[in-house]
Amino acid sequence: MTNEAQAVDVDTLWREHCRNAVRKFVMHAVVIDNQPVLERVEEIKFFAGESATIVDEGMGDNLPELTAEVSEETGDGAKSSTEEAESEDEAIAEERKRDKAGAGEGIILAHNLNVRELSDAFAEEEIACAFVFPEDKDTDEEKIFRRVMLASMPADIVVIDWYLRDTNPNLTKRILKTIAEKDHAEKGRLRLICVYTGQTNTDVVTRDAVAELTAGGLISNKIDEKGGLASGKHHCLLVLNKQDVHGAALPTRILEAFTALSDGILPSFALAAVAAIRRNVHHIITRFSCDLDAAFVTNRLITDPPSDVSELIRELFVSECDAALGLDKVADNYLERDSIALWLDVKGQPKGQFAYNSYSIDRAFINGLLQDGIKEGKIKVGDVEKKFPEDKRVLLSHALHGTEFEAKTGECKFSRHIALKREAFGMSKLHSDEGWVPSLTLGTILRRTETEDGKTTKRYFYCLTPACDTLRLNDEERMFLMIEIDVSQGKTNLIIAEEGGIHTALHIVPHPRKVRTFKFRGDGKTGRVLARSPVEGEADMPIYYFDSTPEQFVWLGEVRRNRANRDMADLNREWLRFGIHDSELLRIAGKTKVKILGN
Repeated sequence: MTNEAQAVDVDTLWREHCRNAVRKFVMHAVVIDNQPVLERVEEIKFFAGESATIVDEGMGDNLPELTAEVSEETGDGAKSSTEEAESEDEAIAEERKRDKAGAGEGIILAHNLNVRELSDAFAEEEIACAFVFPEDKDTDEEKIFRRVMLASMPADIVVIDWYLRDTNPNLTKRILKTIAEKDHAEKGRLRLICVYTGQTNTDVVTRDAVAELTAGGLISNKIDEKGGLASGKHHCLLVLNKQDVHGAALPTRILEAFTALSDGILPSFALAAVAAIRRNVHHIITRFSCDLDAAFVTNRLITDPPSDVSELIRELFVSECDAALGLDKVADNYLERDSIALWLDVKGQPKGQFAYNSYSIDRAFINGLLQDGIKEGKIKVGDVEKKFPEDKRVLLSHALHGTEFEAKTGECKFSRHIALKREAFGMSKLHSDEGWVPSLTLGTILRRTETEDGKTTKRYFYCLTPACDTLRLNDEERMFLMIEIDVSQGKTNLIIAEEGGIHTALHIVPHPRKVRTFKFRGDGKTGRVLARSPVEGEADMPIYYFDSTPEQFVWLGEVRRNRANRDMADLNREWLRFGIHDSELLRIAGKTKVKILGN
């Protein structure tokens, strides 16, 4: 196989890998059009002696504009086609209106939306398709808008006509902008929007549709107006002409475009993982049977604190979701060696050339890591073992990202994602219809700003109060234990994002000398310390505050529970540390290969 053929084969394999994840994930589509029909008309018939020019009214029923053939004769008796058109009497115009509805020998419409054809095509792709058909005679546009939005919000795919009413796109534009606003508030709602129109100038439609999505907060970083395609990090816009792409081919074109949103190892894994949970969701529900209600209530009532049992049920639910991933072998199929090797091939990795000692971190070096991993600080490249010390392993990230700067950006984002359950100024979804606000608990990260002698200083704090002591504070004050976090001066073990997406490197030292205490008042209804809701108008970047006496803290995020438990255990170990309890040589032997007995 030639290198070119091999490259094509790798691209095909990778695209199929990503498309499989998309096929598993996409389950719901909604189609909005005001000209539905049940059958597709395969031809357009004309009146004898007339030619036709397609006139797109944008309503799904583009009509041939009928004109008489131009006479080749000259003289006063000859009339142009324009003149004949202007001289048509009212009876002919009325006849053409009847023809528009499909009557008689006149025009048979070719641009309506064939519901049966489209429904069958989506069913072949295992996608459930709903339809919304606004009627032209319905004057209540707000009712139509509300119906369309209710149907669109849960859908993975939204297919919409450009002209829904009054031969103008205003309603469609409003719908696109509102969808964008709601998806933007979700901090990464994955969706494909297809404008499926009779308009032939799809470049203009694409430009106008992109403008509406942008106004709603969805930024497209790739725009191809002539190709009718635009995409951002989490959304894709596809503009297709009904004459060029029949309903039977529409789902395939949409899934091909959707695949661009899964072009990566982790996106494909996430799509397949959610799909696995969806497929097993009914079984998961049966695992939480009402037969267990009495036992749950009993245990909650007699457990101190009772919220521990609620947390246990949440963990059980997550465990059931994890079991669903195991059944579908999602991690094996999307995160292991074969997928990584395919990704390395199709992405042309490594992107950068970095060297350590006498060898390069090249593809052979990476293949050695992929095949055998690191053992006692060494890797095997071919038949040769090479040292790869911990302080040099960052070079691998540089090589895969392409530059040191890109590596730092990517690693910061990845480390935040692993360490933090929620973050105030990152990609965490904080908007909630239930009015969610953060609560002060084990793992909460806070910031306090102090000004002294005209100098402003930021101080960071990490709540290590046991979770059970953060509950049942019914309008009473309680002291919370925290440790102050150092801004990194070299060592870093936590990275957070602050306003404007600026990364701040911190160093947590779980030592008693870092312990601080602050007093907070619990909420009388929930029994927890709740943050103040953001000020009205700060929806894009809400800032949550916790009030102590007399300090005010900004909420920066919440560390994942397993990390917080580990840090609290480290603090406890330091607190209980006392004197010498072993011989020094035995202590050293426990950390190194120094031998005390034998040779």
